[in-house]
Amino acid sequence: MAKQGSGTRVAAMNRHRLPGLLLSGLLCITLSVHAASFEEGFTAYREGDLDLAITTWETAAEAGDSRSMFSLGSLYMRGRGVPQDPSAGYKWFLRAAEAGLPQAQYNIAFMLEQGNGVEADPKEAMTWYQRAARAGLPQAQAAYASRLWDGRGIEADPTKALRWFEAAARQGHPEAQNSLGTMLENGIGTAADPAQAARWYERAATQGVRDAQASLARLYREGRGVEANGKRSEYWTARARGEREDEAPPGSTPATPVTPPVAKTEKSELPETTKPVVVSAPPTTLPLVEEKAVTAAPMPATRPPAEEEKITTPAASPVTEA
Repeated sequence: MAKQGSGTRVAAMNRHRLPGLLLSGLLCITLSVHAASFEEGFTAYREGDLDLAITTWETAAEAGDSRSMFSLGSLYMRGRGVPQDPSAGYKWFLRAAEAGLPQAQYNIAFMLEQGNGVEADPKEAMTWYQRAARAGLPQAQAAYASRLWDGRGIEADPTKALRWFEAAARQGHPEAQNSLGTMLENGIGTAADPAQAARWYERAATQGVRDAQASLARLYREGRGVEANGKRSEYWTARARGEREDEAPPGSTPATPVTPPVAKTEKSELPETTKPVVVSAPPTTLPLVEEKAVTAAPMPATRPPAEEEKITTPAASPVTEA
């Protein structure tokens, strides 16, 4: 068990921060201390010393380290080293979100949407999804796009949904790639483009998305957007059914890079016969953030949306530790 009780930990979140004059004088010191403290807590966590991890993260969190706040929120959500308490988890996530951590903003959005640890507020949830999406988090971009598509908690806007799916897809998010393929194939939020749809389906299919594998098999069978190919249709059908796990069809070449930007259209309503591909619901917690980054594969720049809805696709994305 942790050295401090749950009540003490929740109360600790309400302590006043250092006055601004002190913060300005200690800024250079605290930045390095934050990194060291978070890493020390993370090392203790991985070694199974939850008492030390919690104590270290609490100290760093009170000094303003958003990753430590996020980590404490994750522990309360999971009930690891502390009593499981979604309300306390939400409070820690909120502090990290307000400090600008995209992963925490994403969690806050999901918890507000589900009413987990806090009273449900779909409208406020969309605000946080948007903030995390603008910060470049692909999971948030895909989630925000999905809700823009079907109007959950926000007015439906397929054109904006298309752009956010594209931003996430270009960062390698498999469900976003599949959803983008569906929109391109059916002309939702843009002019129909089966060839582009096939390319995005293939990217998602090679990452194991069954719906994308089935859609790609259908396009090969019908010869839509690709040259008809019975063998490839059979291959992707088998992959979709879980009957084989080959990474690519025998003799195939990598997917052709998707270079043209998605075209803009005046279409503003979803066809009644087409249902949105719902992005898999995120967990109520994300793994602890590890202090390193990975560079995403280079992609052509996307066409920017309207100024008030500017999309950010960073050169590097945070890596999370399971």
